[in-house]
Amino acid sequence: MKQKELAVYLKLIIIIVTIMFLFFIVWFLPTSIMEIIVPNIVPIIIGYLWVGSIPCLLALFQFFKICGRIGNDNSFCIENARGLKKMSLMMFIVTVYGMAGLAIIFITGFYHIYKFSSAAIMVAIVISITLAIVCAALSHLVQKASVLQEEHDLTV
Repeated sequence: MKQKELAVYLKLIIIIVTIMFLFFIVWFLPTSIMEIIVPNIVPIIIGYLWVGSIPCLLALFQFFKICGRIGNDNSFCIENARGLKKMSLMMFIVTVYGMAGLAIIFITGFYHIYKFSSAAIMVAIVISITLAIVCAALSHLVQKASVLQEEHDLTV
């Protein structure tokens, strides 16, 4: 697969994932939450989820920009390293945000009432910290590859 084709393919996947994510956050979760959570705290939970989704959407946007540079045959550039670093930061923010939400559930004593929500937050924390680590590692590797490519370009 050529780089232009790969970039288009990746961008298409990002668009589909973003649409599915928005559907999940805007429609599916709120309607599901209304059925299982005490009505007076539903707006708080939905607000918590919507605020927590912002870093995820920003990370998807960063990845979309990286795919554009891949399509322009500029895979190993400092901009991609910075973009991956930003994605790592966004996932770290989601991790901390999830841990704060989980701490609130435990402190308020709602853990035994909202076991499913607590488990879902724990899964989100594991996924987001894993993505933060992977993006940080890739950022470092792309930054090193960028330096090597610049040195190679100067010697040729």
